[in-house]
Amino acid sequence: MRLPPLRDRRADIPELIDHFLYRHGSKHQVAPDALAAMIDYDWPGNVRELQNAIERMVALNTGPWLHVGDLPSALQNQRAFEPTLASAAAAGAERGPIPLMHAPPRQAGLFLATVEKETILKALEATHGDRAKAAHVLGIGRTTLYRKLKEYKIDN
Repeated sequence: MRLPPLRDRRADIPELIDHFLYRHGSKHQVAPDALAAMIDYDWPGNVRELQNAIERMVALNTGPWLHVGDLPSALQNQRAFEPTLASAAAAGAERGPIPLMHAPPRQAGLFLATVEKETILKALEATHGDRAKAAHVLGIGRTTLYRKLKEYKIDN
């Protein structure tokens, strides 16, 4: 039996989200903007990627609503570049090639490090300090987590 990829069954996504939220005993609900982003995403990892995304969002979010900001970075990155790509394509016909990305400001690395550190701390809190589970929730290897803990001087 061949099942089409999730990107070809977008109507199934809301039901799958509800199923995974129920399965994980979550009282969370997905905000409409986050649901729209999840429906628009191609899900190259299919249903398993969706399941992992829901698990991660639930583990890292303490409120009742899951918003766009709670989505995994792959989904957020796709949403961030869609308008840029569309506007660049439209303007490209008139003015020639347009660079899609500009060099980030010097402080961008500091901001990213802060967000990464906070995310690691939230994952450790959600998993009650279990580093293996935190690494799984974050979608990184344990070795990477240990390296990040040392880099950010996190004693947990």
